Amino acid sequence: MDTTAVFDVDSVGLTRLIRNLNHGYDMNGNHFPNPTAFFHGVGVNPDAIDRDEEIRRFEKKIDAGADFAITQPVFNSEKFMSFLSDISAFNIPVIAGIWPLASV
Repeated sequence: MDTTAVFDVDSVGLTRLIRNLNHGYDMNGNHFPNPTAFFHGVGVNPDAIDRDEEIRRFEKKIDAGADFAITQPVFNSEKFMSFLSDISAFNIPVIAGIWPLASV
């Protein structure tokens, strides 16, 4: 496989690639003797405009091998808690993103 641009692999594809490396397979499916041991996290946006689409993409990332998720910065705790409820069946750790404000 030849890489041509930064957009050749999306977040789901990169997650799948990392899972394969952890199982001892390179991006062409060739086995190698010393697998990697990455603990791979993915991003998720609890405040996405299209929540259903965000959850669908999140599920694809988990199916591809994500070990944990970290959110975009959380500014609304009610939306965040609702989002956590919506994704609770996926059962992977979710770290809430924070963004300390520099000023009022």
